[in-house]
Amino acid sequence: MGTLSVRALRVLRPLLPALSRSRAGRSLLLARLSARPAAVQPGIALAEMRGYASTPAMDRLLFQLAYREPDLGAPKGLFREPLVIGWGRDDRICPPSQARRALALFPDARLHWFERCGHFPQWDAPEATVRLILESTGSSADEPTTQGEWAPPPPRRGAADPSSTGGEPLRRTG
Repeated sequence: MGTLSVRALRVLRPLLPALSRSRAGRSLLLARLSARPAAVQPGIALAEMRGYASTPAMDRLLFQLAYREPDLGAPKGLFREPLVIGWGRDDRICPPSQARRALALFPDARLHWFERCGHFPQWDAPEATVRLILESTGSSADEPTTQGEWAPPPPRRGAADPSSTGGEPLRRTG
């Protein structure tokens, strides 16, 4: 979601209810945020787009994201609780190739890949998102959260050759 997109939403504000009810409209509105925008519930799409168009903080946020000092991350050992970064494999805002940098900035983090998800996994895979949050916060910890060695992400379903993914980012495994 960039400055131009927010400006477009502001112009389209009167049409947002109709656009969000239509599968084609949701595809248009949410294409950069969701791997399956037409499947996002109309009410969620409308509330989110209205929020982006209406919030006075959006312009400042987008400016800071574009022009502020780069993120410094957090030194190893800073967090007492597990830090998990959830990343959509089909994220069009923060491409998966940036995952290596995120893990370098946050060395205590564990990366979780959301398959068939865009920038907002809570839209594309709500149950998996809730499960990850609960497991990561210890509410339903079936697996311990650990840091480990670098390994390539699991191949996409149906991928003939995992090495042909064009430089997929790496992930930490437990």
